[in-house]
Amino acid sequence: DQPTREFLYAAALFPAMSAALCEQLTGNQQAKAILQRLVHEHFFTTRRGLLSVSYEFHPLFRQFLLAQGESRLEREPLQALKRQAGRLLAASGEGDAAVALLSATEDWPTLAELIRTHGAALEKQGRLLTLQQWLTALPESERVSDPWLLYWAGIAQTPTDPFGAYELFERAY
Repeated sequence: DQPTREFLYAAALFPAMSAALCEQLTGNQQAKAILQRLVHEHFFTTRRGLLSVSYEFHPLFRQFLLAQGESRLEREPLQALKRQAGRLLAASGEGDAAVALLSATEDWPTLAELIRTHGAALEKQGRLLTLQQWLTALPESERVSDPWLLYWAGIAQTPTDPFGAYELFERAY
């Protein structure tokens, strides 16, 4: 039915999802029942975990749902849905997936906040390339106007270009 299809188009924005995350995005109170039914009836959906349950669509099914969502939903509501999904992913700690959606919807303030919030953790984990990729998802005009973004750009660039990183640190200061 139409509400289930719209739920699936929205849920496909998440690479992996919990029922609560889908319910937050769609407002559909039946999110858990829909996802459980998909798993039970073997509709290209898998369930992972016991205590913290998450669901994933088969990659081809997910791509199909994303394509259907692009063609069947109006542009503005779809952009708003993607923006909200990106924010929910950022809040739940799914940074890489959030960056893809936030940059696709040009939600630069939320993306910049994500970088400022998780920059230290990425550095501590040695994920400087990831940090650099997140930063390059932002337009240059957004990066140069924020000292913290310049600082994190310098941190990400230090191993490969220490002199360029020094210039970024100076500009951040």
